[in-house]
Amino acid sequence: MMYIGWFLFTLATTFLTGLIVLHHDRHHLEDFEDQGKSENN
Repeated sequence: MMYIGWFLFTLATTFLTGLIVLHHDRHHLEDFEDQGKSENN
């Protein structure tokens, strides 16, 4: 029983982390480019 719970917990954590990372990267790539441009100017 504990193994199933641990497996589900790990699976959910990995899935959520992947979603957050992908979502974060998509939204902040443009921000990083804008920061680079302002620093160069």
